Amino acid sequence: MSVAEHALLIHLPMTSDQDGGPLWDLEDALVERFDASDDGEYDGNELGGGEMVLYMYGPDADRLLEVARPVLAGHGVPVGTYAIKRFGGVDDEGVRTERVDL
Repeated sequence: MSVAEHALLIHLPMTSDQDGGPLWDLEDALVERFDASDDGEYDGNELGGGEMVLYMYGPDADRLLEVARPVLAGHGVPVGTYAIKRFGGVDDEGVRTERVDL
């Protein structure tokens, strides 16, 4: 039996006049942090609906947030930023999720 893949989705609000410059810097820092970690991987972003969503995956959603937190704190995320911890695979139905305001 394989370990379920958990997910961490970080939702960052964007205004219509924002080019995302600081958010791209944050993304680069998360890529570096996860590349140096054995706790998961950074998988990319999605832009739309007034936000940027960053995707990370690994065996433990709590640990994914622990790895990401120092980067988030060091980059001063926008007000209204939050994370969704998903304790199971993206295609799994009925898995537990938890919202954490950042």
